[in-house]
Amino acid sequence: MSIDDLLASSAPSPVEANNDTSSMDSGTPEPDTNSPEPNASAPVDKILDALMARIQTVDEGIDYAKVLIYGPPGVGKSVLAAGAPGALLVDVEKGKRSLKNHPELTDVKVLEFRSIVQLELLINKIAEGALPWVETLIIDSFTEIQKRDLDDVLQARAGNDPAAKYIPTGPDYNANTEHMRQIASALRNLKSAT
Repeated sequence: MSIDDLLASSAPSPVEANNDTSSMDSGTPEPDTNSPEPNASAPVDKILDALMARIQTVDEGIDYAKVLIYGPPGVGKSVLAAGAPGALLVDVEKGKRSLKNHPELTDVKVLEFRSIVQLELLINKIAEGALPWVETLIIDSFTEIQKRDLDDVLQARAGNDPAAKYIPTGPDYNANTEHMRQIASALRNLKSAT
């Protein structure tokens, strides 16, 4: 959803409500000489008001969430995610090592990442319901998958010449971005197992 959609779907901000001239008799609003100078925070205030209008209670929300956990290495992102029910960790950058220090997480299933094709097949199987025990899919990490996919794109360009080294160009980045967009879209479209 774009910021414009977000703003359009919300109630008017207090700033807009105070400046509403739709109930005036004349078609043109009179200048308000007492109002403060326009400031740069007005668009931010509108966005904040729109976000605040969308906050729901737990009872009003959906039964599942799609979450991106972001932070520096070593803060516990993988451990936090692995604590979710029915966890399957797609281990791209050896995140399973951090789970070994947590005996309560020994039942977490781990799939070592091999290729983008493998990940696409996994997402399809989950979407089809072929893996009903997977309630939480953890990809550790999406950034590393993007790097690996770019390597695959460059390798495909090199063909059968293993010694060939290519510097990525615009079309390579475009292909990589499209792969990542497709994967993110497939992940976004996954439904809750419950």
